[in-house]
Formats: sequence, structure tokens, C-alpha cells
Amino acid sequence: MAEASTILADNKRRVLSQRGKSPRDAVDFIYMSTDDAFDTPFEEIEAIQLATLKARFETQMEKIAPLRQLATQQNIRRIDRLEDAAALLFGPKVFKSYPLSLLEGNHFEKLTQWIVSPPMTCRRWMSAAAIPSMRGWIVSRASRR
Repeated sequence: MAEASTILADNKRRVLSQRGKSPRDAVDFIYMSTDDAFDTPFEEIEAIQLATLKARFETQMEKIAPLRQLATQQNIRRIDRLEDAAALLFGPKVFKSYPLSLLEGNHFEKLTQWIVSPPMTCRRWMSAAAIPSMRGWIVSRASRR
């Protein structure tokens, strides 16, 4: 419980420190009051969104194979406008392309293999052969991060 109270205290501190200030990046919006967030001029929000999008594209393009493939197909090497990213949106099959039978049959080793292949980038997974349930599989993955 001490960990939860520490997290809540940190969140409260960040909320108080952000009150009345303009956001510096997309994360600041999480800690802003609703009034402050809606009072932020659209141009400022758009600039923050673009800066965040540029940074994520630059850091993730080489790590996420479907993103790299799509960027290559669309001839996109960098993001200069928010509209540039529209051509890089993935369809739902990219995010949920595993067979439901892997979950239904508790085939967590196969699900792990699917997760560590593109589009997922985290490669720090251990064997899931001895895990009996979905909850156990999730807990084992979370503890390895």
C-alpha cells in the first residue's frame, strides 16, 4: 500500500506544480486541470502534439517493423505536419492479429512468441511454458519489465 500512496502523492505534487502553467509536452496534459487544459490555445496544443509525434516517430521507426515498412511504402522519412502521420496509421489487424485460440487454450508460450515478434518491441520476455492462466502470464510479464 505504501507504493500506491507514494504514486498518489507524486501525482498530487505534479498536478499542483502544473496548475496554471502552459504545458511543455504531451505528458503535462495528464496533470493539468480540465479548465487549464481547455484554456490552452489550440496552436500550443498542436505544436506540442507535433513535437511529440516527431519524437516518437524518430525513436520508434527503426524499432517497430510494421511502422518502418509502412513509412517506406509511403515514402515518409520524417514528420513535418500532423497530417503526415495519417498515412502511418495501422489497421486493427496489426494490433490484434493473434488467434483467439491462443487465449482460449492457455497457449501462453505461443502468445509470447507472437508478442515478441513485430509489431511488439519489448524483447525481454522469459519462457511462458509453465504459466497456467492468463493472469499468471500477465503478472509474469509485468514483473520482467
